[in-house]
Amino acid sequence: MPRVAQVPDIHKVDLPEARQAIPHVHAYLRQCILDGTLSPGTKLSQVSLAAQLGISRTPLREVLRMLQEEGLVEIEPNQRTRVAGLDPQELDDIYASRILLETLALSMTIGRFGNKERAEAKRLLTVMRRAAKTGDFDAIANQLYFRQAMEHLEDETGWIKAFFNGYGSQAYGPVPQYPVSPDTPADAESNPFPFSVADATALLKANGWTINAGGTDVCSDAGTGSGQCGAGIPAGTKLAFNYIYSTAPALIGQQATDLVSQALKAGIHITLQASNFDYMLQNYVDPGAPANENKWALEDFGGESDDPYATTFGLFNTTGLDQLGDYSNPTADSLINASVSGGNPAAVKDEASFLTTNLPAMFQPNPDLIWAWKTDVSGTPASFENLTQYYATPEFWYFTK
Repeated sequence: MPRVAQVPDIHKVDLPEARQAIPHVHAYLRQCILDGTLSPGTKLSQVSLAAQLGISRTPLREVLRMLQEEGLVEIEPNQRTRVAGLDPQELDDIYASRILLETLALSMTIGRFGNKERAEAKRLLTVMRRAAKTGDFDAIANQLYFRQAMEHLEDETGWIKAFFNGYGSQAYGPVPQYPVSPDTPADAESNPFPFSVADATALLKANGWTINAGGTDVCSDAGTGSGQCGAGIPAGTKLAFNYIYSTAPALIGQQATDLVSQALKAGIHITLQASNFDYMLQNYVDPGAPANENKWALEDFGGESDDPYATTFGLFNTTGLDQLGDYSNPTADSLINASVSGGNPAAVKDEASFLTTNLPAMFQPNPDLIWAWKTDVSGTPASFENLTQYYATPEFWYFTK
């Protein structure tokens, strides 16, 4: 029996359910064509493709028909299917026609725009520009399942051992596990998202992503329904983005490097970019440098510190003055407001509990700090006790000699 040549660089697609074969395989092959994995003119044998993808030929024929309608493959009678080529002259003609038609359409409709329509057009233009820069990352980061998956990729215990020489403590929310605080919520006393590449992968797979471990995951089931990628994430979107980090102290880069390594095992492709504390605060904080908001997806310049009264007011409330990105959640706003202006002594703990699981940021372990002072310096006990909360109040100290 003659052997059938395999299609280069095509691998089995990991399907959550057999009935979802068509959208997942369509998204996978479409992305392979668009990113050049399948180059123009590549012959696509249905026998080989079906075997390599791990599906039957019936759904594959439907996928190829869909790709043909998109102009990505050519199917000629009694001949093998091929990846469609690109004719430069044809592309020029298409874009010339679109420019004329879209300009005409805009001139005929813009005069009818009210404030609502203008605002929506401006919003869509912003979304389009942002997607071109960050690969739809804002929409991706807005999905709780994605933030949970990323948290599963942090090996806090391993980082403390390897990068802190064992001197540090886990932090699973805005109030860390240690030093002991009356504001530490129950869900932050142990890790709600323990380190597990398998758990991270399972979350992505259960929410519409085709997993390409060691490569780049692709959204194959777009939409806002259960099990779909989520609002603003079109089919074919790659799970790839950048991560800017400060080179000092060195442990920031060490943690970033390990996170990128673990993420790649789950098919999340992260590109590291080294920077420094001052430059990052000047250029990669959205309220202060809005023109650069599309130039970064993740960043780590060292961390944020709160007063012993551990509300995150200013940091995680909508439009807070210390906001770095654009986190906004009405429940968080309500809880933070209760911490600041309410009379409930448990308000801060309630706020920390919600943020521990809603993940407005990636919470990381805290390295131990050593404080030393001369024997002729004294003060109230509280002024020294709060050093355990990373908070110094030397204004309450005095010399005894």
